[in-house]
Amino acid sequence: MHAQTSTELLNAIYGRRAVRKYAADQLSQSELERLIVIATQAPSAMNLQPWAFAVVWGADRLKEYSECAKSYLLAGSGPLAEHAGTLAPDVNIFHNAPVLVVICATGDDEQAAEDCCLAAQTFMLAAFWFGLRNLSDRLLAAVASPRRHQA
Repeated sequence: MHAQTSTELLNAIYGRRAVRKYAADQLSQSELERLIVIATQAPSAMNLQPWAFAVVWGADRLKEYSECAKSYLLAGSGPLAEHAGTLAPDVNIFHNAPVLVVICATGDDEQAAEDCCLAAQTFMLAAFWFGLRNLSDRLLAAVASPRRHQA
């Protein structure tokens, strides 16, 4: 084991944090593509790689999506309806991030969702490694599962 590499990896693991404040400038498309390519190197059960990546560019667009999602939630719809009362009216659920990366499971089984979590962790560690500390610089990543929820 290489001590230098191990130390750098541990710094990335221990140093990564979830934050809720983002700089206004965006990543370049090539920077984002590099992170996605690295994320696809995450392990997956039987090497199925059951993920797809969706990218939403622009803080204004994300603010619109935030308003739609809050309306949906406040109407008492979906699996998170019970949390509607905790949502402040002025909250942007994407925290004003200029870019959102959604890692979507392409299957509806539990393993696909877990594999996407591994891809998300790999994505976040790569972002940290490339100097995007805590993803706080310019993007937000999320994991989504296609599971159907009954009302």
